[in-house]
Amino acid sequence: MNRGILDFFTGGKVVLQTSIDRHHILPRAQFPDKLRAAADNVANIAFIASDVNKAIGLSGPDVYLKHISKKILDSQCVPKDQGLWRIERAEEFWSERRALLAESFNEFLKDSLPGRRLANG
Repeated sequence: MNRGILDFFTGGKVVLQTSIDRHHILPRAQFPDKLRAAADNVANIAFIASDVNKAIGLSGPDVYLKHISKKILDSQCVPKDQGLWRIERAEEFWSERRALLAESFNEFLKDSLPGRRLANG
């Protein structure tokens, strides 16, 4: 929410209401059965409109993310390195996204606590 989450397709602001879905950026269904549970982690979840989530279906991020603006990707803390948008590189994608989420949270803290010194790391 810190970066003003924007919907992947409409670019509209995402407000957490009933018409918003939790979306697996790297589709859970594309992982082998024994690894599928690993897809359920905070670094793989974005919040998007329900109709957009249904429209994406099982498309991989290497298909649909390349059509999404940098501004929207930034708002959702999605790594822009297209090489990471593949199931085979899930761990690297999640590592990079965790770093971006932490960076956003630190920005939020700095803005929320002006004048306070925050430790790095």
